[in-house]
Amino acid sequence: ACCRARGEPPRRIDNTVCPMMRAEELQFLLGGLTANSTVWEWGSGISTLYFAQCVRRWISVEHDPAWCAEIGAARPPQAEVRCVPMEADRKAEYEAAQPPWDGSRAEFRAYVAQGSALRDLDADVVL
Repeated sequence: ACCRARGEPPRRIDNTVCPMMRAEELQFLLGGLTANSTVWEWGSGISTLYFAQCVRRWISVEHDPAWCAEIGAARPPQAEVRCVPMEADRKAEYEAAQPPWDGSRAEFRAYVAQGSALRDLDADVVL
């Protein structure tokens, strides 16, 4: 695949990692990114590593410390991975919940609060 920024020649993407998306989904997202884009992403993943290659700046907020470290170590230079773990005083209750659930603002206060940074970021895309 290639990054196809408007008015620029296509740039090859390192395909050693690829998001688990259908081809049309990949093309849809690539079509909305430019070399000058700033992207804010809730939750890091392989898509962080893949799509960040196509933009000026990619900021991803992740709550899982181990996953954050793994993605952070592999990220391209224009990507920033912010590690914002769940509230320590709510972790045991969250992990014991049956059935398991995604949590609420109570478990992820600091994570949700990261959204206030969007005011000053001037992001082109929010995922």
